Amino acid sequence: GLGIPGAGAGGVRALAIFARRRKLDFTPLLDATAPAVALGQAIGRWGNYVNQELYGPPTDVPWGIFIRPENRLPGFETYERFHPLFLYESLWNLAACALLVWIYLRWKDRLKGGDIFLIYLIAYPVGRFLLEFIRLDIVSRWGLNFNQFVMAVVALAGALVLAWRHRPSKDPGGPPAPA
Repeated sequence: GLGIPGAGAGGVRALAIFARRRKLDFTPLLDATAPAVALGQAIGRWGNYVNQELYGPPTDVPWGIFIRPENRLPGFETYERFHPLFLYESLWNLAACALLVWIYLRWKDRLKGGDIFLIYLIAYPVGRFLLEFIRLDIVSRWGLNFNQFVMAVVALAGALVLAWRHRPSKDPGGPPAPA
């Protein structure tokens, strides 16, 4: 399947091309799409349920889901019920969508173009990073969980750019510094 980071990068590139061709400001478009992307991810994760994939470790919790034997990962054939990791990520994405809308409505006068998208680039990866701890089918590169590595880099980069954009400015017209 198409990975979410690659799909996101491709979507941003396509939006940039669209904005350039239509002579539109790019950052408000990014901000407008961020909550919709989070909502789309929340809905899309239910495809993992239909495909009986993206489940966590075996469990006895009441909301544990049955996975057919042919869809169980090697080493887990004797277990029947698993944590619904797809559901956890779906709920996280719904919360991220609500958070993005709330932040926009609450602080739109203080936000800069692209801030909502940057907050999405923090919110989604943080949830995905945490959920990777209970994912059974990890992708390993260089001895690391590659998905966690990518999510940590994206969240950190988003946070740094957001902080840099909102750093206190030095007022050149202020009083002189004491000697």
